[in-house]
Amino acid sequence: MFYTVLYTAAMLVVEFILYTTLRTKVITVSINETEISVKRFLGLGPEKKYRIKDLDGFHLSKVEIKRGYYDCIYIIYKNKKVAKVSNLYHDNYDYFLNRVENHLKDLGFTESDFITELKDAFDF
Repeated sequence: MFYTVLYTAAMLVVEFILYTTLRTKVITVSINETEISVKRFLGLGPEKKYRIKDLDGFHLSKVEIKRGYYDCIYIIYKNKKVAKVSNLYHDNYDYFLNRVENHLKDLGFTESDFITELKDAFDF
């Protein structure tokens, strides 16, 4: 009985981590002159579009992992993070950063740690 409960709890934690990773990190983001579009769940989820002029801007951050750090861009809309693009998950991070810097207001650097990452998992 105890092992069944432990196994069930462990599986729920694994499912939660997988779900939040696919929802918040493994996403497709594109930017053009007028809008940014975001598709979650490996780019298979519904598309959400944000007009450039309606966005507050972007934050840059560094997130610590076992191997060091990775860089992140948070797109901000109405004081909420609506997309997170990182050089850990996105091959075209540098290109996207250049586009974002040319189209959005730089809101500065924001600290990121395990607690921030956990809160983001629930906020996105």
